[in-house]
Amino acid sequence: MLAELHLLIRFLVALVLSAIIGVEREFHGRPAGLRTHLLVGGGAALIVVVGELLVRALTQSGAESGVRLDQARIIAGVITGVGFLGAGTIIRQGDWVRGLTTAASVWFVAGIGIAVGHGFLVIGSGAAVTGFLVLFAFSRIEEWLPSLTRRILTIEVPPEDKEEVWRAVRRHCRAHHMRTRLLSWELERDRGVLLVRIQVSYWRPTDVVSFAAELGEMSGARNVRLEG
Repeated sequence: MLAELHLLIRFLVALVLSAIIGVEREFHGRPAGLRTHLLVGGGAALIVVVGELLVRALTQSGAESGVRLDQARIIAGVITGVGFLGAGTIIRQGDWVRGLTTAASVWFVAGIGIAVGHGFLVIGSGAAVTGFLVLFAFSRIEEWLPSLTRRILTIEVPPEDKEEVWRAVRRHCRAHHMRTRLLSWELERDRGVLLVRIQVSYWRPTDVVSFAAELGEMSGARNVRLEG
């Protein structure tokens, strides 16, 4: 009974430490928030704790060598299962990807649960504090770091003016220190327009909405749409 109470304390500590990460994700409105992180971290700790109880029970029966292998399999199973769960939070649309940090935090919380479940409270606590600082404090630092951003523009061009409009587009992008790459073009004969899709790459900060509006006015394009 005392052994189970001691392991129960580990489980509760894992919940508290997982909540530290979950609160930060909840604050930023991520799909995997407080409850998800609590369940992942607590579930990982619960599986490890139950595994340790099995270790003790089977060790007393003289099956120690087999139990050690099972413990390794338990940890591997937790990490693999949480990896699939984290993959479900990742959303990709073209070159735009969202949810990688949330997926990583879910996987990280599982590690905290495994550490605490094995009784490594100091390591688990340090990992939880470190994870919180990485997610909360470093997000502020990222805002000040330059980062290459890619956006897709769809431009409606009169077919007869395509060369002139394309030169104006490239000139306007160079003036804003943007690089351009032609992705595709499609002629809509019924509307009499040429749809040109280009990718623009730039370093933050850039008001890309205002840029797209200026691009339409200066290039002579009939319409400019911003994707992503």
